[in-house]
Amino acid sequence: MSESAPPASVLVAGGSGLIGTALLRALRADGTRAVALVRREPRGPGEIQWEPGRALDPGLLAGYEAVVCLSG
Repeated sequence: MSESAPPASVLVAGGSGLIGTALLRALRADGTRAVALVRREPRGPGEIQWEPGRALDPGLLAGYEAVVCLSG
């Protein structure tokens, strides 16, 4: 069985929490484009803002091979 390459890009909801921060760090260390979905104002290109109570624009999900939900 061959080892598969990690997804080229991953969106992590809850990426600013304890587990999400560690996951983003590990993904990025492996060369994956990992982006956090955050409720606050984004602090850089590694974050995308989502406003609770409003529908998430489906276009924000375009181009990601995986979405991880760690939101509580």
